[in-house]
Amino acid sequence: VVFLSFSKVSDSAWILNLAAVLKVGIALVLGCLGIWFGVTYGFANDMSPETFLPAFDTNSLTYLSIILFNFMGFEVICTMTDDMADPARDIPKAIIVGGLSIAVIYLFAGFGIGAAVPADSIDPDYGMIVAVQTMVGDSMIFKVICIAFLITLFANMAAWSFGVNSVARYAAEHGNMPKVFASMISDDDMPNGANLVNAVVASLVLCLQLVPIDAISNGVFWMLFGTSVVFLLLTYIPMFPAFLNLRKNDPDRERIFTFPFKGAMMKVMLAIPCIELILAIVATLVPLSAAE
Repeated sequence: VVFLSFSKVSDSAWILNLAAVLKVGIALVLGCLGIWFGVTYGFANDMSPETFLPAFDTNSLTYLSIILFNFMGFEVICTMTDDMADPARDIPKAIIVGGLSIAVIYLFAGFGIGAAVPADSIDPDYGMIVAVQTMVGDSMIFKVICIAFLITLFANMAAWSFGVNSVARYAAEHGNMPKVFASMISDDDMPNGANLVNAVVASLVLCLQLVPIDAISNGVFWMLFGTSVVFLLLTYIPMFPAFLNLRKNDPDRERIFTFPFKGAMMKVMLAIPCIELILAIVATLVPLSAAE
């Protein structure tokens, strides 16, 4: 990921497109295998439509922040508007079509997992892999899906790093982050300073898994994931008052998109997502399940 971030290949859409194709392929294969497995051997869970709806109990609320986390990243596309022919058309189209497509694909993949593994036995780390292995064993299909899944994780990290490095550089250039993030700009305009800081911090964090204590090494992923969810949710909260401030102090600027609310109603509509984010943070930090 770091190596790619040093070159203009990071601006190429092939990385994102490759990950998208592989994700869709994995989801389709998983869903189709679930149908085959259920028809042949019986379904491991009740697959009636109502079981796919949220239960709205304390156990479900525990996963609220994870659900919100899955939606984060849509806004990163806005950092690539210079490469779009018509951002006003392309961005809403990508968000709406992409959002609906992702919902359908994930539901189909979830159906495949639920067909093979009882819901209370799904492993939070290897749920999808175990489901595929349950259905087809250690066959070539299983190995191909495992490799494709690893590639999608790599592509996800690459895409996130490219966006984060660009935003960090922009913030540093405007005095909102340390200057090191805006340093060492290459001849082809790559933010090498931000990339190196990202590389060093990520490497040091990953070294925590080398601690020879099972409680630490085995739980470090979910500890770091929970921490990253909280901090990521926190970073979204200031965006809404910042939006309000920009609209107030620079009302005549020409903008691609218009906000449909004015005055007090604008404040109310901006306060709602802030409250939702705060509740999601609370749900992440405070165990809401009686079993925890």
